[in-house]
Amino acid sequence: MGDTVPYSFLKKIRIRNQIVREFLAEFLGTFILIIFGNAAFAQAVLEERKVSDDVFAVTWAWGVAVMLGIATCANVSGGHINPAVTVAFATLGKFPWKKVGHYLLAQHLGAFVASAVLFVTYKDALDWFDPNRTITGPTATAYIWATYPKPYVSILNCFLDQVRYFLQLYKNISLFKSILACINEDIGEGISLCC
Repeated sequence: MGDTVPYSFLKKIRIRNQIVREFLAEFLGTFILIIFGNAAFAQAVLEERKVSDDVFAVTWAWGVAVMLGIATCANVSGGHINPAVTVAFATLGKFPWKKVGHYLLAQHLGAFVASAVLFVTYKDALDWFDPNRTITGPTATAYIWATYPKPYVSILNCFLDQVRYFLQLYKNISLFKSILACINEDIGEGISLCC
């Protein structure tokens, strides 16, 4: 691809420090993931639609959010956009531990800022729908930003679910990387999901 920049003024403001570039890429990618995904969820909750009845719209929005988040930062940082992905790659030796700190900080800050923007955007609707900011009940809005187990689910079951999710996530990423590797052999340079 080279170092061609379409506008000459962009050469002057280009960030050359790789750590800063990775930090900003992960921040922006995670911000996009959360702002699109949680906005769809918030819209469904605040319109008093059951998310289970409108699962296609919410799921589709999260899928687009993941796609846009990865597309935004993949060429700079690898498009992890999730601390679990970063730690999984580092644990398995496919990502250097020295980069984990600034990746995790960027991802957490990106998610927090996106959540804050979402809260400010939907503040009037939240005040109307759930003025007490409840966690459970018919007007609960806390689960727009977090997940909570049902009362009948044990802590052990929750833990095992997260382990299963981690293993499934790693398997899917590995499969996706294998597919990209096959495509890259045919078309040359492509997306790299890990630095």
